[in-house]
Amino acid sequence: MINVKDQNYNDLKYICDDFEKYLLFLKDTIKLPDYWNVNDAFELEIKKSFIRGALRYSKKTNAIIQFIQSQIHELKLKNINYITPIYPMVHLINDRVEGGGFHYDDEKNVNFYTFWFPMTDNKYSPISIFGYQNKLIDRFAKIIIKLKLPYIFKKKLYASKGNFFLWDGKTIHAGNINNSESMSCACQLKITEKKYEYESSLNLNFPKEIDFDVIKQEDILREFNLFYEFINLIYKNKSQREELTVNFLKNTKRIKKYFSFSLSVLSQRILTNKKYFKKIDDDFIRILDELSLLTGAENLISLKRLLRYFNGDKNKLLKNLEEKDFFNISKKIQIYFSNHNV
Repeated sequence: MINVKDQNYNDLKYICDDFEKYLLFLKDTIKLPDYWNVNDAFELEIKKSFIRGALRYSKKTNAIIQFIQSQIHELKLKNINYITPIYPMVHLINDRVEGGGFHYDDEKNVNFYTFWFPMTDNKYSPISIFGYQNKLIDRFAKIIIKLKLPYIFKKKLYASKGNFFLWDGKTIHAGNINNSESMSCACQLKITEKKYEYESSLNLNFPKEIDFDVIKQEDILREFNLFYEFINLIYKNKSQREELTVNFLKNTKRIKKYFSFSLSVLSQRILTNKKYFKKIDDDFIRILDELSLLTGAENLISLKRLLRYFNGDKNKLLKNLEEKDFFNISKKIQIYFSNHNV
């Protein structure tokens, strides 16, 4: 792991100051509280997911990418060709959904790095890593995690705006619960030799600004209400979910990347924290992942989850999607299947 926390980058701090202002604007606009509580876990997760999508597809992301480009040579990273958009994480106070277990990001690829930075000043340790990391640890990482050794030999990391961490895909790490008195937000993105399998990537050899699907500030509340009301509609009306999904897609009229990403991370959070979402059924999660694909396929982890739902039957999955595919997303998925052994 490359740890450059002790260096404070003013350029990055200024970018994060700007990001934080937008985060607080979004928070106030959709009335996201500071504190997490189990009784409102579902509603809070919908709001957090929407904010994560809006942040990811902000033009401010280009400033982050430009900053990282300027650091690649200084960090002595070789054979790096691609970078993903930011993957924001919103941590409310005492947010049990965000206290993730120890894991690693990728075990297959060489020259695969995660760039992690806080968007807010933190008064707690937002992330921990396993205190020992070498090639032998990399080889037995699954066993080490299964034995819960990282919980015994963990190292807490501290960071505020202007700091960042960089680690390779085999580094064992975990997010920590926010036990401070303020909401926090951090972002991560992937820097890779080969295109990241699950997200769109910018080719660093041909630098250009990403054309994001930005929500205009005056449209934030309207877009959130559309997102929030539809999710609750399909949650409450089990027998009408297919019809409601088709109507939603017809009325949407275009790809919405921020919806696509928000739906995927909402599905992921529910699946990995089922004890807080006991009333939510598997079919509802399937609909979230389908909609994530059909509104833009911005996080193909949703496709991986759907493949499991359809027992690995690609043809059955594609047929199911094609019946509701108003934006020719199936073609993108077919290309993905032809390029990846899934």
